[in-house]
Amino acid sequence: MSFVLDIGQLQQSFRVRLERGGDIHEVPFSAVFSGPVQVADGVFEWALRSEMETLEPMEVLWEVPCIDLQALWFPAAGRRRSLDLNGSQGFTARLTSHAPVVCMHRADGQNRLTFAWSDATLPVTLCAEVHEETASVQCVLKLFSTDVQNGVSGKPSMLRLDVRSVFYAEAIADVASWWRVHATRPPLSVPASARLPVYSTWYSFHQPLTDSEVERQCELAKDMGFQVVIVDDGWQTSNAERGYAYCGDWDVCLEKIPDMRAHVDRIHQMGLKYVLWFAVPFVGKQSKVWARFQDKLLGVREELGAGVLDVRYPDVREYLLETYLHAVTEFGLDGLKLDFVDTFSSQRVRSIQGGVSAHEGVPSLSDDASEPRRAQRDEQSVVLAVEALFAELVDRLGAVRPDLLVEFRQSYVGPGMRAFGNMFRAVDCPEDGMENRVRTLDVRLLAEHTPVHSDMVMWHFDDSEQSVALQFLQVLFAVPQVSVRLDELNSRHEKVVRHCIAFWRQHRTVLLEGQLRPYHPELLYPLVVAKTREEWLCVAYAPMVIQLPDSADGTVSRADRPNPLHERYVFVNGTFQDAMVVEIPENLTGLCGRLTVVDCVGDICLRETVVWNAGLVKLHIPSMGTAELEVDVYEESRD
Repeated sequence: MSFVLDIGQLQQSFRVRLERGGDIHEVPFSAVFSGPVQVADGVFEWALRSEMETLEPMEVLWEVPCIDLQALWFPAAGRRRSLDLNGSQGFTARLTSHAPVVCMHRADGQNRLTFAWSDATLPVTLCAEVHEETASVQCVLKLFSTDVQNGVSGKPSMLRLDVRSVFYAEAIADVASWWRVHATRPPLSVPASARLPVYSTWYSFHQPLTDSEVERQCELAKDMGFQVVIVDDGWQTSNAERGYAYCGDWDVCLEKIPDMRAHVDRIHQMGLKYVLWFAVPFVGKQSKVWARFQDKLLGVREELGAGVLDVRYPDVREYLLETYLHAVTEFGLDGLKLDFVDTFSSQRVRSIQGGVSAHEGVPSLSDDASEPRRAQRDEQSVVLAVEALFAELVDRLGAVRPDLLVEFRQSYVGPGMRAFGNMFRAVDCPEDGMENRVRTLDVRLLAEHTPVHSDMVMWHFDDSEQSVALQFLQVLFAVPQVSVRLDELNSRHEKVVRHCIAFWRQHRTVLLEGQLRPYHPELLYPLVVAKTREEWLCVAYAPMVIQLPDSADGTVSRADRPNPLHERYVFVNGTFQDAMVVEIPENLTGLCGRLTVVDCVGDICLRETVVWNAGLVKLHIPSMGTAELEVDVYEESRD
């Protein structure tokens, strides 16, 4: 029998530290929080008392015994899955970066403790560190601990603990639902095109691009099954030095695209949606608007040649809003790729015991504006000003383009950003298929129905077909984005692309909307299963025995099932071996159907009728190939 945390014993370990007037005070947990309220079996909530919402630095601490506890999941984990969550530094979540949730689980994926904070807008730091003296994990929640907080989000302040013995992904999904219920705005509506394959210009062109070159790629992309093009950095400048010194004006570079509206219209005529890139926070030193905004910056990124706009000034926000509204209406755009949103920060997160923990990837920018200049701000909190910017953006653009596509990139794909974006993309990881797999699955666990996109798939043109196919299989449970020169593909690579996109589109419903079970996050998801009522699909990224489910819910016996559990079983071989081993449960003995095996370029290797009885079945599936069983009927077991 597995160990279940006793919530009463756990609450006894709760402590609260407050900083007042430079001194640290430890106070009873019950003096700061009310509760617990049991909202479901094994799920408890504590609410911050209203009189404590003073924005004074506060730390909530408790200890979890390391019993039946082997791994840890959190949104910023990447490939770090140990019980030690970056030590006492932890990670900081805010509107524009990650999400305030941590899941501790057993090696088989059973949840032991999932804890989350309700306000996903203002910065909160979550820590977990193994305490050697007690063989326990010390958890810390750091609230209101920024140098410049200034402002409240108006959202509930609650701590949620889930000690149910459920699959870890279920516990995380329930937190995502909890955030949505408490959100002040619903998730942005999702157009059908947000769930269709994307061609991107970034890795294929970087900044040197022209309208004719983009249009040539779009012709080929459309023929291969792509429905959306994202034109990335380079359309606005003739400079190709990969910096951001020329960002901010957002005028079309006429040397590259003489007539943007005509260019967009030509791509529309091909049947593709057109999305255009903007680096939201940056105003370059070489831009015409630098003089206008150089005194309204959060700071300067010298290595990028650009400043970071301070959106606490209403005229800064208005400039950005007018820029995007003009682009959408004048160019006829279908969407915006809004980049570098996680760069907005003027805050340094610190422990109340001293020391500074700058958020990963976000510079600690100074606030050296004069008092008269500060008086021009209508918002003192940077993160709340960013929220106001995007709220007005979707309201204004929604009035003229209700089906607008808005892409955000990890790490600004947390629960609060779902109100403003409908395409959540994995962080840049060129050529790194495993990282792409991990990142897309991490984002999917919290995204609910907001479509998750892969980082752009790319590869070396001398690579094998199997390696190219693996890049696609790694991101099978996300909307694929691709960025290579399609007109330079050899015939075998072209066949891989056509087959992988066709396979993904054929199984899109189960891949994007089916019940998702990514197994063993501590091993970087070597097995992922998705299922609908009609279809069960698995991808194995390492050699293992695949266990077919014996029932839809674990309660159906053979006598109760006149029909098979699913109409179709799909096995995807994401390994470099030419076989997969499947274990057939007793309940499915006699499973009969038409088996089709296909290789990574789409050629059929085998098509036959099979009968599977209980036990192990070895499927001869080529590396990066697939096998699909279309179920007919059950037959009596054959000895």
